[in-house]
Amino acid sequence: MPLACLVIPALSFACEVAERPALAAAAVALTDESRARVLERSERAASLGVWQGMPLRKATALCPGLIVLEQRPALVARIAAHLVEAIASISPIVEEGEPGVVYADIHGLEALYPRVGLVEQAIFDAVPPGLQPGLGIADTKFTAGIVARCALPGKVLRVEPARRRTSWRESRLPGCPSTTR
Repeated sequence: MPLACLVIPALSFACEVAERPALAAAAVALTDESRARVLERSERAASLGVWQGMPLRKATALCPGLIVLEQRPALVARIAAHLVEAIASISPIVEEGEPGVVYADIHGLEALYPRVGLVEQAIFDAVPPGLQPGLGIADTKFTAGIVARCALPGKVLRVEPARRRTSWRESRLPGCPSTTR
């Protein structure tokens, strides 16, 4: 049963950049609710020495032009709900993980998406622009989630099912003597 996992890393930050694309090239940091620490930062901010978990005061002292954004939980919840609904329009069996993570059973969708890559493209097309998701496809939820987190933005990583063993005799450990006579 192939499962797909769609992952949008750092959903809070991705939502802000998707709404304001000009921020993508700027030094930007997303702060926690107390405005004490940096939760996420842009590549530009990282190149200037800003890191996740850094005290906000230190980050702004290190990078005076740093654009500081506050979390918007309502926006994140709305986008996360939209992702689930969008993926549910492709597959009838969908499960929401943490915000920005959606699992879908894509088994049996071959009749709707007969060519290789059409299901994956439909999933990417369902994502609002600018969020840069990764997509993992595997036989298990765990594996699909891991490979989705490893996928580059806008790319699919697929783990093909392992070859099934035909008998317990084939499952011995390498280097151990055979138990067959």
